[in-house]
Amino acid sequence: MSVAARRALYFQYAISAKFKLSPAPSSAKEVDFLLRSFQNIAPVDFFRVSQSKLSAHNPFTQNVTVVFNSSEQPSQVDAFMAPDPDRNATPAQLEQRQSELLAYIRQICGLPRYSFIENDQLYSEGKSMVPFTHKLLPQGHHYSGEYEISESTSNAPFFLLTGNCSAKDVIPYVRHNFQRFHKIEPTFLGTGVSGLKDLLKSIHRARSQSKHEPRDRHGRHDGSRRGRGNRIGGFLRP
Repeated sequence: MSVAARRALYFQYAISAKFKLSPAPSSAKEVDFLLRSFQNIAPVDFFRVSQSKLSAHNPFTQNVTVVFNSSEQPSQVDAFMAPDPDRNATPAQLEQRQSELLAYIRQICGLPRYSFIENDQLYSEGKSMVPFTHKLLPQGHHYSGEYEISESTSNAPFFLLTGNCSAKDVIPYVRHNFQRFHKIEPTFLGTGVSGLKDLLKSIHRARSQSKHEPRDRHGRHDGSRRGRGNRIGGFLRP
């Protein structure tokens, strides 16, 4: 199989996602914790946190882009990385895994802030759980009693919303402690090669818009560190 055909098959089972975090990450440590939390869900091929255009005190925006893959193969982003024959899966298995990942991602509603749990030894050792304490805005009171939110653990750090309503419906009405938690809202979900193309189109639109927005005194705009292979943004190499 050619490299192009192998990569096309690999990305057929990709999941492209964009999230909005409230508040935005405020440090590289928070960004790294966010990446590691996503890697607990599935292999991550691409990860990017948009950088703030104007504020040196708050270097990141609320926007996070992630590309997951349902395959356990080494990332085929690297054209020289051959697939592992011991990790082969059937199309039916990959489709099932992709469906399970989509269902999981749709339940994500929050994450503890790294500064809140970094010195909690019991949490890091998996001996304690963190609940997502919150209130509903008056406009969202009709959702009261209609859902549950899981507790965060070191092995499953994301808060997941389940019940008679979806996370995307409830989360806009949630008030939470900004010092302790990020509220997370999925803003885009796509699958396969078509999902990747739609994701790239949205990134290109954002870049085009940023060219017409004010820059800071250093002349920087959104994405000034893209393409350097770091964890702020870019494809992750094996």
